[in-house]
Amino acid sequence: MILPAWLLVLPMIAQTQPLAPAPLGNAEAWSLLPGATASPKRLPSWARMLAKSMPRATAAMLRLDALTRTNPSLSPRLRCLVRLAVAEANHSEYGRAIALADLKEWTGAEGIEPLKLAGAEKQVWDFCHQLALEAQHTTDQQVKNLLAEFSEPQVVAMVLMVAHGSFQDRLFLPLRPQVEADGGGVPPPVLASLDLRSPQPTAKKTGDKPATPAPAKSPVPEGRGYENLGPSDPLWAGKKLNDLMQGMEKQKGRKGRIRIPEWKEVEPRLDATSSLRKWPRVAWGLVAFGGQPEMADAWFTCVEMFRLDGLPAKPPAVKANDDKGGEAKPAATPGNSTRKPGPASLDRMIQADMFWVVTRALDCFY
Repeated sequence: MILPAWLLVLPMIAQTQPLAPAPLGNAEAWSLLPGATASPKRLPSWARMLAKSMPRATAAMLRLDALTRTNPSLSPRLRCLVRLAVAEANHSEYGRAIALADLKEWTGAEGIEPLKLAGAEKQVWDFCHQLALEAQHTTDQQVKNLLAEFSEPQVVAMVLMVAHGSFQDRLFLPLRPQVEADGGGVPPPVLASLDLRSPQPTAKKTGDKPATPAPAKSPVPEGRGYENLGPSDPLWAGKKLNDLMQGMEKQKGRKGRIRIPEWKEVEPRLDATSSLRKWPRVAWGLVAFGGQPEMADAWFTCVEMFRLDGLPAKPPAVKANDDKGGEAKPAATPGNSTRKPGPASLDRMIQADMFWVVTRALDCFY
């Protein structure tokens, strides 16, 4: 969620120039997705914009979108209500179109009038709208009220749905995908099975020596000190390390709003390859996977597929030129040792900076 959330700043850019390539044709975009079948599914315009540069991540986002829009933990109307609340908070035209298309498809209703909501539906709308707009101002009492009406897995589903809607809207706002005017409007969830497996690392031959890493270069020019490139507002710059450490300790002692399940409760629900198996002690992971394991795992798949889209393409293999034949090896062309990163590559320092930008914007303790 972090990376797209940084795109909060992009809607302020002048609206005169497109911020992404024009959408590909449906068949072409579908053919680029990993594991695409011979019969193309109808893709949303945002997926056709991203399929060329981020095929794996696009496939993973389509799956996450489908799981969110069809999650059986909540009724179809409640799912649409959550998505519409997020879209209204973010002023997202395409987000609204998704919510209303699903609402009409699954309930026959043309819309939802927030001012006429009452009871549990009003609680859900108010909480989800605020969570999308000002998450740091949600209260213990709001969550307590929801838990009086819904189960813990249902509340976890709501939170993950708000997270996904916010994630999507921060893609939609800068990319500005057009709401489909033909074919029945916004396409239904793409439930096709695409190939979202991570490639296994190639086993090294016995006796291979690890390459000696090149000496690291200092990022600061010689004779020049580090500059403070952080925000200048006093509320941020005035915080000292000791203040942050005290805040962390205070947060550790705070009682959570929702029960954190134990590992022995969560582990039986996980697939063998589930991401949580790598970090079984992370509290928010236990909550998310304990309540909604399939949705939570789909989030991690998006992160992994984005990483793979940023990796350099492997050079073509060539046959060794000898009488006995030989093993295929990478082509010996200039630049093999410094292959260009993939089109979705993002510098790790920029990723870290973006994390801090979002953390500051949300005043997030974590």
